[in-house]
Amino acid sequence: MKNDSQTIQLIMSILFFTVSFSGLIFLYNKIENTEQISNQKLIKWQTEVARRDEIKSLDNLIKKIENEKDLVETHFAESKNPVSFLDAMERLAASVGAKNTVSSIELSGDENSLVVGMDVSGSFESFYKFLMLLENSPYGLEFVSMNLAKDGGQSAGGVWSAALKVKLLTFVK
Repeated sequence: MKNDSQTIQLIMSILFFTVSFSGLIFLYNKIENTEQISNQKLIKWQTEVARRDEIKSLDNLIKKIENEKDLVETHFAESKNPVSFLDAMERLAASVGAKNTVSSIELSGDENSLVVGMDVSGSFESFYKFLMLLENSPYGLEFVSMNLAKDGGQSAGGVWSAALKVKLLTFVK
């Protein structure tokens, strides 16, 4: 009977050991699977964090260069809105006491350029200052033609008038 009892205990011990070892292997596999899933999620999370950091840095860079972007955009006139360029020309003339009237606008499709005809009038000093402002404006301009005349005979000062054709070189379609 003692032998039977020891045999039963041995069988029970082996069975308990087998069940425990099987449970250990099962839990080890579960832990390995969980660790793989965790590593995949960690990589995904790090990628997302890196992407968000990159977006934040791009936003900061855009905010940082916003003034420079506006400055660069003032050097170009767009075909969808040439009015800003024309308004700028009128403001330049008014700032020196000359009168500027746009007489014609020609859009050259093959050259990607805009030719503006202007009639300018005022004193010689205001006309000269207007020409200097045009030459030093942020827009790339090429003077195509200019007809200058003095109205009012030989009197001192007098009114000067000119018909200008200016080609806008920095014209973006």
